[in-house]
Amino acid sequence: MSNLRKLKQAYARFRGISVSHDLTPRQRSEMKMLLAAAKKQHEETSNESVESFHFLVVWQETKPQVIKIRRTVK
Repeated sequence: MSNLRKLKQAYARFRGISVSHDLTPRQRSEMKMLLAAAKKQHEETSNESVESFHFLVVWQETKPQVIKIRRTVK
C-alpha cells in the first residue's frame, strides 16, 4: 500500500488499476449498515438530497465512522 503513489506515474495500461484494503464479509456488512443508517439519518434531519453528498466509511483505530462529503457540481 505504501507504493500506491507510484501508480500515478505508471504506464497508461496500468492507470486504470485501483487497489483497496481486503475486508472480511463481516466488515463489509457492517459498512453497508453504517452507510444505510447515515443516509437515513441525513434524510430525516436535513432538507438536502442524499444525492448531493458522498458518504464514506473511514476506520479510526478499530471503530468505523461515516463522514459526509458534499459532491461538486460539474
